[in-house]
Amino acid sequence: MEAIGAGANVLAFVLLTLKSAKTAYETLSAIKDGPQIVKQVAGNINQLCWILENLKASRAAAEDISLVSHLKVCHEELRVAASWIEKLQISPTERQSGRLWRRLKSFFSEKDLERFNIQLIGHVTTLNLRLQGISSNVVCEIRDDQVQFERTMSVLNQTVQTQARMQETNFSSLKQNMSDTINTQSETIRTGLDTLNGNIAALTSVSQPQGQSMLDLLQEIKGLLITSTQQDQVIAAESRSEESISSPASPSQSCSQGTPSDDTELINSIDRLCDLIHDKGRTIDTYSDDNEESQNIIQNLQTILRSASEQGQVVDWNPTHSKPGETSEEEFKRISRRFERAFDQYRIAINQGATIRKCSSDRIIKRTRGYQKVRMKIGTLALMFDHRKWSPRADDSSHDATDETYSDYTITSTFFPDDPRRFHMLVASTFQHEIRRGAVSSISRLAVNRVLPIDSRVFEVVKDGDLHELQRMLQNGEASLRDHDEHGASLLLYSTFQPAVCKFLIENGLDVDHVGGFTNAYGDFDTFCALQVFDLHFLPRHAQDFTKSQRCLRMLLEAGADPTLTASETRSFLGHVSSSGIPVLKRLAWDPELTGYIAPIKTFTEEGLSPLLILCELEEKYIEDYSMLLDLGADIHARDPDRRTCLHILLQGLNIPPVHRYRETDILDNFEVLQFLVEMGADVRATDRHGTSVSDCAYGEKGTEDLGSYAGDLWDSVLHSCGYEITDFRTLKYPRKAKYNSRYGRDDFEVLWRGREHLCPYWDDRRWLPQRKYATDPYDTDINTDSEESLDWDSESDSEGGGAPIE
Repeated sequence: MEAIGAGANVLAFVLLTLKSAKTAYETLSAIKDGPQIVKQVAGNINQLCWILENLKASRAAAEDISLVSHLKVCHEELRVAASWIEKLQISPTERQSGRLWRRLKSFFSEKDLERFNIQLIGHVTTLNLRLQGISSNVVCEIRDDQVQFERTMSVLNQTVQTQARMQETNFSSLKQNMSDTINTQSETIRTGLDTLNGNIAALTSVSQPQGQSMLDLLQEIKGLLITSTQQDQVIAAESRSEESISSPASPSQSCSQGTPSDDTELINSIDRLCDLIHDKGRTIDTYSDDNEESQNIIQNLQTILRSASEQGQVVDWNPTHSKPGETSEEEFKRISRRFERAFDQYRIAINQGATIRKCSSDRIIKRTRGYQKVRMKIGTLALMFDHRKWSPRADDSSHDATDETYSDYTITSTFFPDDPRRFHMLVASTFQHEIRRGAVSSISRLAVNRVLPIDSRVFEVVKDGDLHELQRMLQNGEASLRDHDEHGASLLLYSTFQPAVCKFLIENGLDVDHVGGFTNAYGDFDTFCALQVFDLHFLPRHAQDFTKSQRCLRMLLEAGADPTLTASETRSFLGHVSSSGIPVLKRLAWDPELTGYIAPIKTFTEEGLSPLLILCELEEKYIEDYSMLLDLGADIHARDPDRRTCLHILLQGLNIPPVHRYRETDILDNFEVLQFLVEMGADVRATDRHGTSVSDCAYGEKGTEDLGSYAGDLWDSVLHSCGYEITDFRTLKYPRKAKYNSRYGRDDFEVLWRGREHLCPYWDDRRWLPQRKYATDPYDTDINTDSEESLDWDSESDSEGGGAPIE
């Protein structure tokens, strides 16, 4: 905290006192589980902040030296309290949960807070009286200033009226001068026109023979020019023939000479499609007779795809769902052929917004996706496809949900130019939906989008959430809903933290699954969709901004945004949420009404992990997270590819920081989570595919040697609290031997058995195994105990790892 000298002014004390008060208020107001005195202290601090803000804004207060002494005392008391509160180092997640009283009371007891509250009330009362007195004096000064101001305005009004009369006289004189000048110029023009009319009349006297003579002369000159041009072409051809005989062209030169023709065809096709940018939105029926326009559009798209296939180079490829042994070039050709076949069916929508796909009532049962980006001479072509097999849900009376399956097929081709001043961005997509066996609904779309510099004003307006200004720009033609930046990002990608703008763009047809280039929170450039813009490690910490981001996420999901969508090597939105520690986002992402049709809570990742198992791998442990997933329908008996359960993963991933003031909280969190899962039905006797039981993970010490005997002690305490007999799990293979170190000490052990000390079978830390007695072992030096008596062990009892299942 800043040191304050004796000569410091009033404003300096106000600012420093206000800083300490805000620090204390932010923490105390976040406590939800504390006694009433905490709320009273927080309320008084908030009132003190209001008084200090008014003193800071008052010039009269800044000149009142008598305030210094009282502010100095107030600042010193608040500074001490704020310094202790800052040492809590509260994380954003803890602040959201409100579970802070247990940590705060280690610094402040209720009596300390009551004394502190009395001091606060005194400061609030005194400073409020001083502020009211200062305000009264200021009102008097303002009244005197107002009288003086009115007198000044009266004098100024008289001066303005005098100046206005002078300007009126000057304007009258100027008007007369301009009128005289216009009259003079009009007379001059009238005289010139009379002369011109006389000359035109004289030209009409030219005879017809004279006109014919002039025409013959022009024809003779034209013949001379044509003859000269033909002679020049013959000479140039003979010269090229002689050069080819004396110096034959190399193969590379011959290839380069043929390239411009191919490029010309590609450029012409792109130009013809770019000419559609001014279309306001219409639909072309491809089945209508002699529809030449639709045929031209299809031929131009085929030219672009063929050029990319023959001359392009694959620069980005996600081969996760490719056919076995298929190269990127083969996959590109296969998807291109399907796109060409599907695009010309039924109708083509030109520059129309995408249809909002509300959360489906169907269930996705299988999915195949792919993404490729091909580098061309004048730009890049990205091809993305999504093949989904779906089944109607059981409550759908029009389908037999147990037998029938249907398919959807979506392919999107995006051309992005290297030179946005020369070409526009082209997005062609086709969507085929099987509505019943043998009946397919199909619609194709073509959007011609303008590409603007990334610092264009429209992107800043959207990012700032200024909906009124955006609507004004759209109405005046200063912006378009189809505007994209230099990386292909649509306006929707800029609106993901502005609910009003995000809603407006979705309602006006912007594609919620559009993929474009974007810079993530780490500063790295990659390919994202709108849902992926939410980098969960860098979400806004301010409560208001966080609420805005949640609203945008919900709107995107309600509009049918795909939470599993990913392009290139980026993770999907669900992938981010599953590995985050933000419960409210997990509840949103796994809401069965929003995402259940495409990714139910019991689904598994490609690595074979369910959301519950992913949560078990995270370092932070909170019962609320586990309770929420189970409430949403998560399977507590889910297993990973190694057949491990949630209990296996939790016990194998135990961790305690070596030096941590709140280590007791970490120990209790681990205990409470394990206890909760066992009480909810987790199988305490489950084994993985290697035969390792949950108890083997706890007692075997493999991977947890640096935690001493913590894992086994924790598991014993959990089993006992849930009504199990420890002797049914801790067998002869795993006798209990106390092992304490810097990461797990005797104090930590006592936390596990707090309130049940008399029920712990090894509270005295002596070597323990039920129903057996041992002689003294003079060679045992590992045990830390105050007892002079020790028990003997077989050498085979100190296991280094897991063993056979416990029976």
